[in-house]
Amino acid sequence: MRTQDWFVYDQAIVNGLENNLLNFINDYVEELKNYYEDVYLIRNERKIKIVEIGGTRGFMPDFLLYLKNKELTYQVFLEPKGDNLLEKDKWKEDFLLSLSTNEDVEILSENEDVRLLGIKFYNDKPQLKSEFREDFKRKLLK
Repeated sequence: MRTQDWFVYDQAIVNGLENNLLNFINDYVEELKNYYEDVYLIRNERKIKIVEIGGTRGFMPDFLLYLKNKELTYQVFLEPKGDNLLEKDKWKEDFLLSLSTNEDVEILSENEDVRLLGIKFYNDKPQLKSEFREDFKRKLLK
């Protein structure tokens, strides 16, 4: 992704699943640019931590997709998840999905025009990858 202007790093250490997610995003970047003025993918290097509402568990999503149009800025949390962690980390996926609909989410920023979005986990299994694709398209390509 070194030559891609939408990926903010010229180098990143990623595993195979994360690399597949990068390729997935690459396949949709031009379409995203039809909807958004700015499209950037950021590898979360232990900078952003989110904590569940009403709970104590927190985690650092692997990627943040930053999308900006004339009205809003979207911060989309993306989390590739291997088969061995799908069940154990189900609470994380549930939390990410709740971001899009939970009105109790308070965004601490200077700008009230920011929206947080969570998408289903990315996984290479055909069924789960298809579900991710549908969730991605439904929430971001509207």
